[in-house]
Amino acid sequence: MNRSRSGRLLLLTAAVVAGCVLLAGCTAAHNEPASTPTPTPAPGQLVGHLYSEGGQDPKRYGYPAKLTATAIYASAPAVYNFEAGSDGAFRVTLPPGYYMVTTSSIGSRSTIQTRPAEVTIWSGGTYTLELTSIHP
Repeated sequence: MNRSRSGRLLLLTAAVVAGCVLLAGCTAAHNEPASTPTPTPAPGQLVGHLYSEGGQDPKRYGYPAKLTATAIYASAPAVYNFEAGSDGAFRVTLPPGYYMVTTSSIGSRSTIQTRPAEVTIWSGGTYTLELTSIHP
């Protein structure tokens, strides 16, 4: 009888130890920080117009052009090309960052140039840019 009792006691002790080990493993796994992916910031918008004024016609006109937004102060180079319509209006979606915007007119006004403009695009924001080329 003594032997049977000690066998049961040994079996009970083994079950308690196994339960403690299992509980400790679950607690350790629960306390580990969860791995969360870094969210990608929302893009922003660059919107605006290109204008030309001066010369023989005193009116201000929009004009079609090719535009380039080149990332500056960035760890990796990025260049975004887009166009302004015949009225000079443009809109482009860009990742947040700092950009240098340059223009190159097309069509009958292919000699028109504007100064480069530095813009800052914020996550979810809109930057409005108006560029005017003045001719004597």
